[in-house]
Amino acid sequence: MRKDLKKVILLTSEEFGNKEVSITFTPNEENLINRRFFVPLIFLVEKSDKYYLKVWFRIKEVKDGKAYTVFDGIDCIRSYLQSLVYKGIKVQEIYINAETKDKNKFRIKYLITYDGKPSRRQRKEIAKRVEEVTKENLEKSDTKTFINNYVITNRYLAWVSKAIRKIYPPKTITIRKIERLKV
Repeated sequence: MRKDLKKVILLTSEEFGNKEVSITFTPNEENLINRRFFVPLIFLVEKSDKYYLKVWFRIKEVKDGKAYTVFDGIDCIRSYLQSLVYKGIKVQEIYINAETKDKNKFRIKYLITYDGKPSRRQRKEIAKRVEEVTKENLEKSDTKTFINNYVITNRYLAWVSKAIRKIYPPKTITIRKIERLKV
């Protein structure tokens, strides 16, 4: 190993308790600013059955050999999404931009599957209702509550499911991706 490299410990964001997740080596700590890395959710949360989620972090500050990060989003692994979609299943993707109470903006990408085929009017109504429920709940919560309710537990998905079940019953509702729009 080169002698000019400095060891830097990568920490998760405050929402995940600033846990140490990895180390990296760099000649200049400033090179790490705005770099992204992911950690599987099952390594961050005890008793999580969500093996298919990757949590992304963005390095915002490097100080005293530690890289401090912010939550930058989540992703579903491709094989999980492929297991949801197969012949005879109809799919609807809904993208919603929303802001939390503490002024963090996120884009939430839902993947909704159906056994039958909802009409165009029903799909529009479902998209409108999902947007209403998401924005209503997101505006009331800060980023930590948002991550807890959307990513770690399925509390918000249950509310969304209940809201659209009257229009057309979904087979599954999954958050395919969450992106942070403003850091």
